[in-house]
Amino acid sequence: MILSNKLLKSKDLTPTQKLVMGLILNESPVIMKLAGGYNKTCGEMGKEIGLSRDKVRAALDGLVDGGYVVTDYGTAWRKTNLTDKCSVYLLI
Repeated sequence: MILSNKLLKSKDLTPTQKLVMGLILNESPVIMKLAGGYNKTCGEMGKEIGLSRDKVRAALDGLVDGGYVVTDYGTAWRKTNLTDKCSVYLLI
């Protein structure tokens, strides 16, 4: 996973939120567009970064509350999309 310096130096996000944002930002834009957003569950994200599902869910809820992402979820699925607020963290 590649994280931008702006994301790493951010004082607004916790370390767990930075890891979750890194996963979302590293997803291919083509995949995000075709799938309608980042479509991994909290458990799948947790396995990739070595955290529990509950910690990832709490971090993702914090990102939603902070206005960095918007998410729709159901029993066994989740779609997460980036907002304009997180565009400063994109690798360009």
